[in-house]
Amino acid sequence: MSKIYIKDWMATKPYKKQTNTDLFYLEVSNKVLDAINSNDSHTEFLLTFMDKESIKDFSNFVTSYFEDKISNLNLFNAFVTLNHDIYSKELPFYKTSDYIKEEINLADIQFLIWYFLNLQKQDTFINPFSDEIKELATTIFSVLDSEYEYAPENDQLKKYFSLEKPDKLDEVRYFIDKILTKTYLFGYDTGLELYMRTAELKNGNNKNFQVYKGARDNFIINYPTKLLALRGNKWAVAILGNDKKKYKDIENLGLNTQTAFIYKGETEDSLKMEQISSGKVIEISKENFVDYKRLKEDMILYAGANQWKDKYIFTGIINVINHNDEAIEEAKKDLIAKRILRTEKEKQEDLKSIKAQEKVFLELNDNQEYLITSPKGAVEFINKFYETLEEKEISKDLESIVHLAKSIEKNQTIYNSVIFINPNYGIEFYANIASELDVENNEYKADEVNPAFLMKLMMDDTFSKEFFDFYYNLIKDKKSKQVEFMSTLSKKDIDFILRFFKPTRYESKL
Repeated sequence: MSKIYIKDWMATKPYKKQTNTDLFYLEVSNKVLDAINSNDSHTEFLLTFMDKESIKDFSNFVTSYFEDKISNLNLFNAFVTLNHDIYSKELPFYKTSDYIKEEINLADIQFLIWYFLNLQKQDTFINPFSDEIKELATTIFSVLDSEYEYAPENDQLKKYFSLEKPDKLDEVRYFIDKILTKTYLFGYDTGLELYMRTAELKNGNNKNFQVYKGARDNFIINYPTKLLALRGNKWAVAILGNDKKKYKDIENLGLNTQTAFIYKGETEDSLKMEQISSGKVIEISKENFVDYKRLKEDMILYAGANQWKDKYIFTGIINVINHNDEAIEEAKKDLIAKRILRTEKEKQEDLKSIKAQEKVFLELNDNQEYLITSPKGAVEFINKFYETLEEKEISKDLESIVHLAKSIEKNQTIYNSVIFINPNYGIEFYANIASELDVENNEYKADEVNPAFLMKLMMDDTFSKEFFDFYYNLIKDKKSKQVEFMSTLSKKDIDFILRFFKPTRYESKL
C-alpha cells in the first residue's frame, strides 16, 4: 500500500530539522492518502491529472493547509482576505455565506483541489463545480475535521514566516522569497517557476552565481502569482496582517530592474547612476554597496535596483566593467528596464499616447476595435496606421509597429490576421485565428467554429486579457457553442480565471 514517509513530509518544509509536530501531520497526511486510495472513484479522478506518486504530494498539500489553519500561519487566510478585497467574497466559485475564516471549510478544500489540479495540468480547464471535486473534498474534510480538536500548532513554522525588520529591504525581499518558494500555497506555482528559470544559472561559478542571484531577486520582487495575479509584496502585507499603514513601504515596493548603469559620481549618502536605456540619472543609496569607493567615473555596472521608500537601492551587483561604447549601445536596447523607471507623469503621457493611437485606429477602421484581414491587408493597414501616427506626431516610440509590419511581410505561415487595438497597451496582432472567430462579416470563419476557442483565449497567455474581454462581450449574448461552457461561471469567476492563467498580462506594469 502507498505510504508517505517522514522524508516526504519534510521535503515540503522550509526547515530541515524535524519538529515535535511533524509526526502528527505526517500521520494526518497518511490518513488523507488512505481515504483517497480506499475510494476507486477518487483515485481514478486524480490519476487523470497526475501520476500515483503525485497523489502523495497532493495529500501533503491539503494537510499543509490544515497545519496552516491550526498554526495560525495566515497563508490561506491571506488569500481569503485578498480575494475578498477584490471580489467581495471569501473564495472564487463556491458559496461562502456560512464561511468561517478561523476554521477549516469544505469550500476551502474544494478550491484547493481545483488549484492543485490546475497547477498540474495547466493546459486543461478543470470544472470547479464537478461532482468529483465535491465528493473528494467531502472525503478529505471528514479526515481533517476528525483531527481538528487534537491538532497541535507548529510554532517553528509560525516563527519562520515572521518579519522582524519590515523597514529593511533585504529582510523584506527574503521574507517574500520564503512566501513564494517555501510555502505549500505557492511551491507548485512561483516556486517551481523560479526553479525552471534559474536552474542552469545555479552552479559554483561566481559570475553565474551573481547572475543567478540577480535573476532570483528580479523574479521574487516582480513576478505575480497565479492566485489573483499579485506580486509577492501584496502577499507579504496580507500575511503580516493586512495593516497597509504599518507596512506601507512593503505595500508600495517598486519593481526590480536588472539593467546597466553608468557611474556619475556621488553625494553624501547616494551614488549618481545613469540608467543607460533611458538616459535618466537617479540617486541610489550607498546602503547596499560597500565597495562603491572602488568605482571610477563612467564605469558601467550591471545591477539590480529597486525603488524603496521614495529612493532607489541596489539589490545586487552582477558585474562591473570599464567604459565601453559597444556595451552602451547594447544596453540602450533594453526597453523593459527603461519602462520600469518611468515617472507617474511619464506613465500618464504613455497612456495618453495610447488613447490617441486608439482614436486613429478607430478612424481608419470604421469605428471597429478589431480588423480581420489577409496578411497583405494587415501590412497595408499597419503601415497606414503608422504613417497617420507619424503625421499627427502622436508618439516617438513606434519601432514596434514598424517591426510588426516587416515581420508579417516576411512570414510565409500567416494565412489570416486579426489586428486589435488594446485600450491599455496599443496595437496587437494575432495570426491564424480568424477562422475561429464566431462573428459576422468574417470571410475566414470556419463552417464549424471551434467550440473551445473562448476557453483557449482565456487560458493562453499569448492573448491579452483585453482581447478576451472584447471578444467575450462581443459574442456572450449569441447562441454560440463557444460560450456554453461559461454559463456556470459568474463574472467574478471569469475574472479570477483570467488572473490565474494570465498573471503576467493581467495588469502588467512593464
